[in-house]
Amino acid sequence: MDKPQVFIDITCGELHERVRDYCARGWHFANLCGCTVDGGVELIYSFSDGLPVENLRLVTDLSRPIASVSDCFPNAFFFENETHDLFGVPFSGISIDFDGTFYRVSVPTPMNPGAVNRAALEAAETSATAVAEAAVAETAEATAAAPTATAATVPAAEAPAATPAASSAPLEADA
Repeated sequence: MDKPQVFIDITCGELHERVRDYCARGWHFANLCGCTVDGGVELIYSFSDGLPVENLRLVTDLSRPIASVSDCFPNAFFFENETHDLFGVPFSGISIDFDGTFYRVSVPTPMNPGAVNRAALEAAETSATAVAEAAVAETAEATAAAPTATAATVPAAEAPAATPAASSAPLEADA
């Protein structure tokens, strides 16, 4: 038996009203997935009450936050945090907002490099610069505080002995 699916194209502004309707009818939020497309990120919100599965499809250009649906479907906070971290899609009103730290990623928005949050990138660069400057200052302080070893301060028992092969100066016995 085929499992029918329906795709409904909507605007970002229509999302929350449609989601409230699914919630009121007792449907379940199943998934939110994203895909980078020309002009932004395509989001597909999937809902089910058995069959058919209905999918709300929209494209965001990332210029404005998408209203979270976690007030209607609490489990959506997982998907919205993931979509924010991987695609750079801004959301407003997420019930549990990890503020960009849901995933540890080596680069910002790895699924959508063009959506890098410039403020976050600048903050990371500023933080890295501050760490590097602190390390340089700490090294300089440690170097300044360390005693300087000279021939006068090294006990004779610890000083390396000169050997005839290692010295080009004549030994007293040879003179």
